[in-house]
Amino acid sequence: MTTKKMKYGVTTHAVERIRQYFDVKEYDAQAELNDMMRRAKYVHTQPDGRLVYKDDVKDVMIVVSETDKKIITLLPPKGKGDDNGGVVRAIHDKTNEFSKGLQTVLNRELRKSERLFTREFRKITEEIAVIGLEVAKLNLNKARARSPITQQQIADKVGELNREIERKADERKTLKKKYVEMSDGLKRLISE
Repeated sequence: MTTKKMKYGVTTHAVERIRQYFDVKEYDAQAELNDMMRRAKYVHTQPDGRLVYKDDVKDVMIVVSETDKKIITLLPPKGKGDDNGGVVRAIHDKTNEFSKGLQTVLNRELRKSERLFTREFRKITEEIAVIGLEVAKLNLNKARARSPITQQQIADKVGELNREIERKADERKTLKKKYVEMSDGLKRLISE
């Protein structure tokens, strides 16, 4: 085992699994699991927020809770356990027909999500520009208005529209962040 500082704690379930699949003693489990995590590559994030990594050396998937900094469990390698029957290896095997089909589907989904993102991003950008035109017209009207009451009403309307522009800009920023996260995840899956 390495002498590097441990990054992750381990659950008793993870210790049981590494003992079951690789005959590792309980007192070596944490060090062995952390060594596996140093080699592992990110695969995806589960709906509950847990991250899944793959260690190609041991052919095992590792489920991690980043918030708790704990290794939760291991999904068994090919021929060990009944949990996946070697599906982990099949997905990443480039000669496997299933894997080729999966790569095709993932590439198609990546292109589709890019089209949808671009369409939505442009739509929001156009909405911001249209509101900006309205603000410019109102500012022109305010400059032409003689009544202080009218000028104040126009200034209030401009303030509302500026807040709407900020809201739309935040919406666009959030959309881009979600797209980048999803796109990076798909690209990682495709490249593995």
